[in-house]
Amino acid sequence: MRVFDTRKKAENVVERILSKVREGSIILLHEGCRDPVNFREMVDSVVQGIRGRGLTFTDLEALTGRQAYQSASERRALRGLYGRSLAAIITRE
Repeated sequence: MRVFDTRKKAENVVERILSKVREGSIILLHEGCRDPVNFREMVDSVVQGIRGRGLTFTDLEALTGRQAYQSASERRALRGLYGRSLAAIITRE
């Protein structure tokens, strides 16, 4: 699910995500230009809304049963290059 979240108001991003999310959705959010406090509040709202629908979160490793191909140090290095983001895969509780 791509919500083009980097420049929209947090409440608009949350509304768009919650209107589209379903079991199996993959959500990717970019912190980008957003204030860290605003980003955290936005993510908290998304998490609450998704959990309120009886859905939960998992990661690719749990979903596929395979270990990620990047080490923690490689992920940190890439995060430094590309900024921070949050990815989530939605599953039924």
